[in-house]
Amino acid sequence: MVSAREEDYVPSDTVRIFVYGTLRKGFANHHFLEDDCEYLGEAKSVNKYSMTAREYEGRFGTKRAIPFVSKEPEVEVLGEVYEVSQNVLKLLDRLENHPYWYVREEAEFEVLEGVEEEGKSRIVKAWIYFNEVDKGQISLSSGDFASHYPRRK
Repeated sequence: MVSAREEDYVPSDTVRIFVYGTLRKGFANHHFLEDDCEYLGEAKSVNKYSMTAREYEGRFGTKRAIPFVSKEPEVEVLGEVYEVSQNVLKLLDRLENHPYWYVREEAEFEVLEGVEEEGKSRIVKAWIYFNEVDKGQISLSSGDFASHYPRRK
């Protein structure tokens, strides 16, 4: 597969963010991405990372979890890429307690949707939240939080 680096113009008042857990569509925190955001598509990390989760019981006895991604190379992480305003980025930083709990860093992701030319992938740079301090007790070896924890209906 041929890979093309995307160097297109991104206005300075917006940034790209890769979300892999509760910020994805259908999960509890997705509402943070409903305003001042543009969905760019499902994506996977170019580099391999470690993904774990910590489970807890939600309302009405439902199983919920908090995902963690660290830089230990194990699997490609699946998620979604958004272009967000600086205001949304600040909200996300507060939600993730950046830089004290999760640390936001830039990485490369392959967008899996909307690829225009067959055989070419679209690689974008986006921010991702890593957590090297906390790790969940459950390994998510698929790299896909949504395959382990169902989305809300």
